[in-house]
Amino acid sequence: MAPGSGGPLKSLLGLKEGSRELAGLLSLCAEGPVAWHFLEGLRDGDLWEECTPLIQAQLLQVPSRGAPLRLVARAEVREFSMRGARGRKLRKRFIQYLLEQCRQVPGLGGLRESACWLDLIPQIEQLAGPLLAEVPDEDLGWPFVALARLCEAQGDRPRGTYWSARAVAVLQARLGAEHLDTATAYNNLAAAYHQSGHHAQAEQLYLNALTIREQQLGAEHPHLVTVLTNLAGACRNQDKLELCLSYLQRAADIVGMERRESLPLLMQLAEAYLRGEQTELAASTCRRALALIETEDPNRGFLLQSLAMVLHKSGQPGDGHHWMSEAVELQRRFFGSEHPALGTTLNNWAVLHYLDGDMPRSRQLFEEALKIRLDALGPNNPETLATAANLEAVNQS
Repeated sequence: MAPGSGGPLKSLLGLKEGSRELAGLLSLCAEGPVAWHFLEGLRDGDLWEECTPLIQAQLLQVPSRGAPLRLVARAEVREFSMRGARGRKLRKRFIQYLLEQCRQVPGLGGLRESACWLDLIPQIEQLAGPLLAEVPDEDLGWPFVALARLCEAQGDRPRGTYWSARAVAVLQARLGAEHLDTATAYNNLAAAYHQSGHHAQAEQLYLNALTIREQQLGAEHPHLVTVLTNLAGACRNQDKLELCLSYLQRAADIVGMERRESLPLLMQLAEAYLRGEQTELAASTCRRALALIETEDPNRGFLLQSLAMVLHKSGQPGDGHHWMSEAVELQRRFFGSEHPALGTTLNNWAVLHYLDGDMPRSRQLFEEALKIRLDALGPNNPETLATAANLEAVNQS
């Protein structure tokens, strides 16, 4: 059945409402196969029951239930289906469902565990392109956030950065340069630059986001904390330690330092103090963090490890080894003896022994860390390769 012959529309008119609606929704999708699970989420009824008449009318290509679907005569079907109130209703349903999916796209770890999210890319690109004018203002940033995350999951960081930059341009144009959602877009683009090592560009974008939030929310609003800590990280990576500490301290003043929620901030402060050779402040900050966490909390092991590294660097190797030993035992108890987190701690403990000149103990710990990382992460993982290099350095000493 050739497109443009009038045949497809005649066939469509003879179908039940459910099949006609499915055809209309498919006509809004991107060119090419459409994932079955996407249509299942969009439709309420039996999808196969609605597909069968479309297949029989030669309007739909699908090998079997669950396989990707491809609409025939897509342009003609769209022109027919999008007319009047019925067409507006279909478009609204399609856009609302896609926006729901955008809001649910997880961070990188979740995406790697569920590759089906990648099937949504062509459809979300519809939201960021042909359908963008119909996306409500309050949801305008979501298609770009989702696409950036999906590109990152594929390892395509430049494409992810492109979508983050596109979000800034779109939100500036529609909502204005001083809108809070535009500030969020600045923050997201800054994060993309930050992860790519472009710290100066990231710093400027974080400053843009901070300025807007200060103007719109006030200088002490909790929503400033995220961008302040991000800005501190960009400054730390440029060795602007005074600026870094000033931003972290400001964030600390907003959050307060006596709640468990302040733990990430305390650890960033400790790292900044350590980089600035302020070891006593780094150690006291780690201890403040430890005071906020229960003795049997698995996160305590990570804090103990940080404290151990700080104390060792500050000239207290005995205390450093003591707390590193505590961290290892806590992680063995909570995570088991094959968890990559334990591999990291053993690797770091081996480094302390190497710095002390205790090569036999350093070698033993590096070997244990390497076995864990090989089994858990594989031979080509950067962390595995780093431990292998450390072990080789010890063997050559």
